[in-house]
Amino acid sequence: PERGVYKTEDAGKTWKKVLYVNDLTGAADLVVDPSNPNKMIAAMWEHQRTPWDFKSGGVGSGLYITYDSGDNWKKITDKEGLPDGNLGRIGLSFAPSKPNIVYALVEANENGLYKSIDGGENWSLVSNKNIGNRPFYYADIYVDPSNENRIYNLWSYVSRSEDGGKTFTTIMDYGNDVHPDHHAFWIDPDDSNYLIDGNDGGLVISRDGGSTFQFAGNLPVGQFYHVNIDNDRPYNV
Repeated sequence: PERGVYKTEDAGKTWKKVLYVNDLTGAADLVVDPSNPNKMIAAMWEHQRTPWDFKSGGVGSGLYITYDSGDNWKKITDKEGLPDGNLGRIGLSFAPSKPNIVYALVEANENGLYKSIDGGENWSLVSNKNIGNRPFYYADIYVDPSNENRIYNLWSYVSRSEDGGKTFTTIMDYGNDVHPDHHAFWIDPDDSNYLIDGNDGGLVISRDGGSTFQFAGNLPVGQFYHVNIDNDRPYNV
């Protein structure tokens, strides 16, 4: 029951839950309209993981929009153009240069990239091909601050669209010495050629819009992937 979206108005001292769906559903993404801080879109995700299995998606998943800083929410459904049936994880991104344009990467019976041109009220399918893999694991999309049609999609690789998501071209893979599995991304709001990518291997930087990347080798990062013990006395971890 503690799942949901919480809001603070005193710099984090106290919190109030403003959006709740059910005990299996949390917030997978929440984006703020760059032109209106009272307007937000939340992607709720019903997800359950056990040591032997996981389930991504269910009746709790969906999109919700608020215009009053979370006091009231409206659910966006298939009536507004989203896929019919149970949804899974959803990744969201406003276009900073044109906030009426919003993109949503939607896990469904048929995964797809959806687009809204009215700020998130109504949606249409842009593409269901070449939009990444493992949607329960990757759901991050980023829109160029100065170009509403240039989208970066993070998955095992990184792909880029120049036509509003209709087609994508891979710009980061094993071939350019960049570690796979991408989970964080930043685009300089004043220089769209300046990109920083965070992946399972660390951090890489591009100054030429993704043509080449430099690995930040002086960051002491690592990934703990498994933990085990033995039966020695005392035991070793």
